[in-house]
Parts: sequence; C-alpha cells; structure tokens
Amino acid sequence: MEATGQITQVNEAFESVTGLKKGDFAGKRLTELSEQGLQALGFTRLEAEELVMNLAQGQFSPLPRISQTSAGPREDHFFERVSAVARGPGGSPIGLVIILRDITEEKQSAQARDLVTETLVHDLRAPISAVLGALDVMEEAIQAGDFDEISRPSISIARRSAQRVLRMVESLLEIARLQSGNLDLAVTSVGIQSLAAQILSEFYDQSEGYQIQLINAIPQDLPDICLDRDKIARVLTNLVDNALKFTPAGGNVRISAELIDDEMMIKVSDTGPGVPEEYREKIFSRFGQVPGQASRRRGSGLGLTFCRLAVEAHGGHIWVEPGAEGGSVFSFTLPCTLPDSGKSEP
Repeated sequence: MEATGQITQVNEAFESVTGLKKGDFAGKRLTELSEQGLQALGFTRLEAEELVMNLAQGQFSPLPRISQTSAGPREDHFFERVSAVARGPGGSPIGLVIILRDITEEKQSAQARDLVTETLVHDLRAPISAVLGALDVMEEAIQAGDFDEISRPSISIARRSAQRVLRMVESLLEIARLQSGNLDLAVTSVGIQSLAAQILSEFYDQSEGYQIQLINAIPQDLPDICLDRDKIARVLTNLVDNALKFTPAGGNVRISAELIDDEMMIKVSDTGPGVPEEYREKIFSRFGQVPGQASRRRGSGLGLTFCRLAVEAHGGHIWVEPGAEGGSVFSFTLPCTLPDSGKSEP
C-alpha cells in the first residue's frame, strides 16, 4: 500500500482547535497545504516535504510532541500535537496519524499558577521588607539610646505590614475553605451602621493622608441583621481599602445601606476612575484586576474574590456598577434571615 501523505479525515473538533476550515485540509496532500495550514499542524514547508518523502521511502519515526498557539482568529487557544505511525501488511509505514488536542484550559491554569506565584512573591516581599526595615531602625535606636523617639512610628509600620501579610494569608486560606464549602458561618445579630463606623475608623488616618473624605451614610435606625460579623467586616474592609486605592485626592468614599423587601443592600461608593464594563465580572475572580489602571499601590487580586465568596456564603450577591457622578459603586445584598435556618432577623 502506497503512502501518499494525504489528509483523509478532518472533523469539526479539528476545525475548532486550529481555527481553520475543513476545506483547507480534507482530501489534500500535506505538501499541498497553505503556509497557514501547515502552521496549524505545526510544520514548516521543508518539514512537511521531508516527512512525506521519508514516509514514502519507509523511513519514518513518530513526530516529536509539540505545543503551540492556534492559527487564525483563535490565537488565544493552544493545542498539543502528537503522532503515531500507521503501518500496513508486513509492518511497513503507510501513513501518519496526527492528533491535535486542545490544551487551552491546561495552559491557562499553568499561567494562573505562575501568576499566583509572581503575585505572592511581589506582594509578600514589600510588607516583609517593611517589617525588617522597621526592626533595623528600632535596633539602631536602641543602640543610640534614643528608642522612645523612633520606636513608635517604626512599631506602627511593622504592625501594619505584618497585618497586611496576615490578611493576605487569611484570604488565601478562607477563599479555599469558602470554595470547598467547608467554612461555617458564626452568625450573630449585628448593627450595620455601627459595623461600618468601626471599619471606617480604621481608615481615618490613611484617608486624611490621601485627602479623601470617608462618609457613613447608613441610617442609625436601620434594624440589625444576622450575619458572620468577622466575614462581613472583612468584606467592608476590602471594599473600602480598594476604594481608597483608586480615589484621587479631594474625592470621597461612602458606605450606605437600605432594606429592600427581605434583603439588606449595602453599598460602598467612590469617586475614582470606575471599572470598565468588560471587567465588572472578571475582577471578582481570583487575581482578577483591571490592567493598566493607576492606583496608589498594587493589590493582590484576592480581596474581591473573598468578598464574592463571603457574600454568597450568606446567600447574597455582589456586583459593581458605575456611580451616577462617576466612580464605582460596589453593592452586595444579605438576606434578612439566618442562613439555612429560616429564622427571621429580630
């Protein structure tokens, strides 16, 4: 049986992987394909000609495994090429079976893992360096006999930096627990107005330095609601911290809330640049961020993921939309009943 180098079967999956049409391949010899067609199979023109010649002479071995981007309009897709020799009577090679496997999801997962590593290394290095720097300053102050004058700001820097590292580690752990459904909620009756006041008080020094006004617009007569205080406090902390990063001097960050039927809607508004429409869902994914958007400091891309999972664990929903006068409004709802209990909020 003569080896012709003819491509005899091309299905829709092949078309999906390569981004090219079936008619570009089916029934053609390998050497008759266009440059784009050869590229889709991972060949140069010379490699294709040598392959067909060697196959015809019975001198052929399987092709090396390769991975590459898809051709045509699907350049964000990746495929892997593997092959096996088809043999006829007597064991002589009569053809080549080429298998293209879509590995886009695997590639993206690998890229995500690399991003996780890069992000963690970057974001952990800065606060740890700040802690070590503060300790060096305190050590020098002790040796110089001037500890009281320098120790307070150094201790404050070390504490804030250590807390930043701790928050990041806790976010990673709790995101994993929330995603696996293994995290129980410690539900208690909480006043949202007082909780917001507490959260904002922790940012007053920072907001004054940024020249940003913090506003607690939650009515004091709003009824308490049952929730996990620590989790929702961290949701509000993440949202306020995120708003401060992007709000310019002279702007404001506002927390408001209202009852709507059997839910409480809580909003954190800012006067920053806003979130482009195409990223309003992506930013709630792990390590999802708006590329190229200027901020006072780089975030880890974990805060909004934690917010989404924590709110959803309460049976609520979180989203972002543009503000009426610019900026962003991050809104989330919490049901006015205990999760899985049916008990109404008193």
